[in-house]
Amino acid sequence: MERTLFLDLLNSKVMMKTKAHSFCFALTLTLLIGSCSYSEDSTESIQKLENKYSLIKNHLFIQYQNESIPIDSTIMVRNSNYEKLELSQVIGNQPKLIFRLSERHCSTCLNQEIQIIKSIIDQTQSQDIVILASFGAFESFKAFSRIKGLNNFMYLVQEDKLNAPIESLNIPYVFVLGNKSYQMNMTFVPMEGYPEISKEYYSIVFSRVFGQNIS
Repeated sequence: MERTLFLDLLNSKVMMKTKAHSFCFALTLTLLIGSCSYSEDSTESIQKLENKYSLIKNHLFIQYQNESIPIDSTIMVRNSNYEKLELSQVIGNQPKLIFRLSERHCSTCLNQEIQIIKSIIDQTQSQDIVILASFGAFESFKAFSRIKGLNNFMYLVQEDKLNAPIESLNIPYVFVLGNKSYQMNMTFVPMEGYPEISKEYYSIVFSRVFGQNIS
C-alpha cells in the first residue's frame, strides 16, 4: 500500500518541476513515508493513510506553484505601535521565516500553528520569525498580537499586497524570505489536525537555514 502511494506521487506532474523545488518534494516524501505506520490489515487504517496522502499531495502542488514568487521589499507594514516600516526594514540582513495569516483564516488552523511557533521562539529566542498579518482594523490586529503574546513578531499588512497565487486560497502559509532575493522559498501550507507535519517542516528549516536544532 505504502509503495503504491509513493510511486504515484513520484510519477506525478510534480516531478516535472526543476531541482530548485526539490526541498518541497523531499519534505513531502519524508512526511508521507513517516506516516506509513498503519497496518494493511485494517481497511480503516488504509483509508486514513490514503486521506493523509491526498492532503499532502494537494498541498505539495500549492507549494510548487508558489515557489520563487518575488515579494516587493518596499511593501509598507505597521508594527504593534502603529509605526510604518518598509518590509526590507523588518527583514534586515538575514533571511526570515514568514508566517502569513489573516483574520479571515480558519481559527483552528491559526491556533495550531501559533502554538508551534511560540514553542520555537521559547526554545531558540529566535528573531528570525516574522508574522505578516491582515486585519480590517488596527485595533483588532493589536488585540490579537497582544493576546497571542506576539507583539514583537507581528506586522500588519494590507490583504492585497503580497503578490502570490496562494493569497487567493484564503489559507495560512509559511515561507522563507531571503534578504537579497526577496523570493518565496521553502513554501509550506500547514495542515489542520497534523501538527507533527508542521513541526517536521520547522525542524528542517531551522536546521538548514538558521543552523539551529529544535524539538
